[in-house]
Amino acid sequence: MVRTVVLWVGLLSAPSLAECPVPDDAKPGSVAVRGDAARLAFLAKQLAAQSAEHERWAFGWGASYAVMTIGQIAVVPSFAREFDPDWWWGAATAALGLLLVAPASADYLFDGQGYARRAAGASGDDTCRLIAEGERLLVSGAKAQQNNTRGYLHAVNLAVNAGLAAILVFAHQRPWWIGALNFGLGAPLGAATLFSTPRGLPDALAQYRDGASAPAVEVNLVPFGSGVALVGRF
Repeated sequence: MVRTVVLWVGLLSAPSLAECPVPDDAKPGSVAVRGDAARLAFLAKQLAAQSAEHERWAFGWGASYAVMTIGQIAVVPSFAREFDPDWWWGAATAALGLLLVAPASADYLFDGQGYARRAAGASGDDTCRLIAEGERLLVSGAKAQQNNTRGYLHAVNLAVNAGLAAILVFAHQRPWWIGALNFGLGAPLGAATLFSTPRGLPDALAQYRDGASAPAVEVNLVPFGSGVALVGRF
């Protein structure tokens, strides 16, 4: 009788094995080789958190650039005509800033939190399908976040703002300091937008496939009022 009880308890306490298909590149000790419930919970947590963060980033910066675009157009009639190029080109570059936050390639932005809700109410028959969907969203989201932090985007930001300065100074004969002021304001703003891009999913993907630990501290710049705030996660 005692042996039967010990055996039964041992079976209950043993970790559950994955029954749903495991990615071919999953390494021992990674989340992907754990039980299905643990995999689904990990995917739901990571996708929901990053979806919410990307939403705050996209709409925060998007609203800021939209206000700058509309605001500069609105003040044009209030100034002498010689200032028209300053405001119109400033509005044009602010509108281009919206392209930095266009979320078209980030499907996890729209589906991450919805996925978490579906995962919370998953039945046994849905588990494998939801795990496969979560893995797809994790991979595509990690790729999108990596693309949003590529070095060439910083080069484009500098080139656009330098081009605006050159147009104002050489094409519209504006004083050199006007061009320098526009570059000095526009380039750091674009850099702040890029540096504040959410980037947690590549680490989550490494943890899911390779078992790598997530960083202990994550620091991001986020829109705050008329400026930006430095936010850390521990």
